[in-house]
Amino acid sequence: MPRNSKKVKTSGNAAQLQPMAAMSAPASGATTPRTTTAAHSSARKQLRGRTGGLRNMPNMPLDILIEIFSYLHPLDLLDLARTTKPFRALLMSRSFAGVWRASRKLIQELPVCPGHLSEPAYANLVFSSHCHNCLKPNVKSIIWEFMARYCRPCKKIMTVKITDKHTCAEFFCMQYAELSPLVNMSPLKASCIYHLPQLQQVKQAWEEYHDDKEKWSKYVEEQKKRAEAIQDHAYDCVEWMESVGADKEYRLEKVREKRLQFIVARLREMGWEDEIERLPEDLFPLSDHPQVRMAREISERTWEKIRGELASYMRRLKEHRITEERSTILHIRLHTLDAVINKLRSEAGRSYVTEFLPKFPDYALMPEFRTLMEAPTEDMLDMRACADWVVRLDELDTRWILERKKRLARMVEKALGRVPEDADDAPPADDDTNDRSYEAVLKLAIAVFECKWCAERVHASNALAHRCTRGDGRLWLLDLGPRETEGTYMYEMRRISRALRPWDASCLRVPDLEPLRKVIQMCGKDPETVTEEDMDKLEMRLAVKGQLVDGKQKVLMWDALLCAGHLDPVVCESDWQLEVLSEDAMRRAVELEAAREEKFVLDVLNPEAKYWCCRLCDGLALGGSYIAAFTHVRDIHDKLDNEDDFVFMHPDVTFMASKASPVLLPLT
Repeated sequence: MPRNSKKVKTSGNAAQLQPMAAMSAPASGATTPRTTTAAHSSARKQLRGRTGGLRNMPNMPLDILIEIFSYLHPLDLLDLARTTKPFRALLMSRSFAGVWRASRKLIQELPVCPGHLSEPAYANLVFSSHCHNCLKPNVKSIIWEFMARYCRPCKKIMTVKITDKHTCAEFFCMQYAELSPLVNMSPLKASCIYHLPQLQQVKQAWEEYHDDKEKWSKYVEEQKKRAEAIQDHAYDCVEWMESVGADKEYRLEKVREKRLQFIVARLREMGWEDEIERLPEDLFPLSDHPQVRMAREISERTWEKIRGELASYMRRLKEHRITEERSTILHIRLHTLDAVINKLRSEAGRSYVTEFLPKFPDYALMPEFRTLMEAPTEDMLDMRACADWVVRLDELDTRWILERKKRLARMVEKALGRVPEDADDAPPADDDTNDRSYEAVLKLAIAVFECKWCAERVHASNALAHRCTRGDGRLWLLDLGPRETEGTYMYEMRRISRALRPWDASCLRVPDLEPLRKVIQMCGKDPETVTEEDMDKLEMRLAVKGQLVDGKQKVLMWDALLCAGHLDPVVCESDWQLEVLSEDAMRRAVELEAAREEKFVLDVLNPEAKYWCCRLCDGLALGGSYIAAFTHVRDIHDKLDNEDDFVFMHPDVTFMASKASPVLLPLT
């Protein structure tokens, strides 16, 4: 019966130094330094017996070594074989083949070692992460069909495609039908690759045996079986790797789940229970946070390090949730308002006249509707109050039009010098003392505005409907202000309104009115008092003096000079030198204008003429070509018959008509 040895208690330092001393024990015959530190000497005094070491391990009894090594992982056996030459000789001997097999069987469901590989070579393939060509470490990818592990550069060197400019690849391509069963291939996404050493071996065999049918047939039979065996084993290995990956992922997922539950419990203790309850069942996005999805056990010490970061993250989640909820409720409310207004407009019928009325973004900015829309998120929309204002849309329309007319009139008054330049652009909305004076200003013939964007000129009577006052066609959502973020009223209003913007007179300016004054005076009227209606009733025709076009005199009406005279090169070159036509010349000009009107009908159908609008919605409120309007009515509203009944021309078409109205009058 073996004698019980007395246990020796060692200090902490001695316990730590013991393995270090064992590993650093000198070989026999080596000298050791006589001087040591006091701590080291003290530690040695507490040890009994001789320090251990691995150098004599190969001399241990074989049955003991076999028993020990049989419980090691294949990678541990590989590492052990690479430590010293004696260990390598020992582990690579035939007597240790069973050890490698026993070690391999410790790996669950690992396919058996293929016949063309030894057990150590198989272990090296499966578990050693070094490149088989350059020995680069940490190579994850295994090409099972080639029984090789290559890094990316070596993979390009050691494999070829059948289309590559390589001697072996070209040889294989020429003999593909006969040689393809003899080699293994690894599939890629769009092609496949072949192992260059195997192709070289087959090529060499071809050169040696192909002329001898008996030898070649024997080689083909053996090589074919070998290739098939490798391919079958590769399939098994791929399946095993997938199962290993799945098992590993399952274990990691369990660790993640445990970590998640730990963190959730701590966050609940910190007061985030309500916010956690609002998260979906999988707790996303909290579960996707880098500190949460980490597949690592968590301790109280680790939690103390990350609690501040996760608390900040929960605050951001709460802010984001509140923003999303606000965004959703505002979008629903504004969408409802848009639908109601659109329905009322459609029932009343959109036309040339309705383009002078406010549209959805204008209504949404009215305080009556905005107050209702911006009610707290948790409150229900006051539908009764909303319905009351919808019923009073005519009242809101009248007020809105009056406010815009006052602003336009003030711009004209500044240009005429009737009010100081530094006067307010928009008089107070409740200032109704001078409503008639504003109306009188806007009726003047010289109450003209020029668009800074499109260069068109419009009379004040049409300025409210000018297309550019509602945007330039770009999505309004792309022109956000610094405070117009998701969840704000303006942001959600832009989402629904899209390209249609609230009416804005910033694109309009009053041009130089002196040329128009001269024209009015030439017609015998006072520019300060004559109205647009008075000038239209005159039906005067004026000819450009001193400038002939193909030997003919250019004749224009008042509206053509007002809207497009500044763009007419003949008028501009003459410096607006005009003369009133005689009655006979005017009669001949009128006859020419009749023919011109027929051409205008064709001009408005031109793809460049974007003056067409939809009667069923405001989708083309900024105007579109006739083809675009036709397509819109057909695709959006499913109107396949009588499409012309659902479109109309925008008031801005007067510019096109005015531009097309001049005629060339032959000289008599």
